[in-house]
Amino acid sequence: MDKDESERNYDAVDNLKLEDGLVPVAVTAFDVMGQEGKILKSGCMGKASRASATFPGLFQPCKWHDSGSKFYLMDGGLKDPHGLVGLKDLGRQGEKKRIVNLCAGNYWPSPVGPSQLPKGLNATEMVSISIENSPPCGPWAMDNGRRAVEASMHALNEVLDVPMHKGAEESHFILRVDAKAFIP
Repeated sequence: MDKDESERNYDAVDNLKLEDGLVPVAVTAFDVMGQEGKILKSGCMGKASRASATFPGLFQPCKWHDSGSKFYLMDGGLKDPHGLVGLKDLGRQGEKKRIVNLCAGNYWPSPVGPSQLPKGLNATEMVSISIENSPPCGPWAMDNGRRAVEASMHALNEVLDVPMHKGAEESHFILRVDAKAFIP
């Protein structure tokens, strides 16, 4: 099977694998050819992140090989706007989970509560954390990336002991983190 330049570059680096993470990981992507969501639970973590964040129209779909098949993947938000669908495949079937939903920016229109979770995902508790006011990043502001990560990291460290607010539903808590004061 021929690999293009980008695939060889991923293979040349000793990348962390999704299945080797300290915490179980399931990344949501969208299969352009099959027109359906795809849950990535094994393979290169960097490439899975790249596939999941491939914004349609701005970036080319990411090639992904799985079980002898080739997929062209892009932003999982096309079918899974909150990135939670893959969580139902982690752990034992039917097992109640504690979910932390981390968002860079504001939740729109509001944080997802337990009753809005994808079918088959059972949660005993849910925490929604939004990191707000970090420098905007994107194709036209790539140099803000390092500043945004640094500000977000410092802001999160500062609020680890800050009380959370009750969400709109039972067992749902919200923590809003303002990164503005930590922008380098």
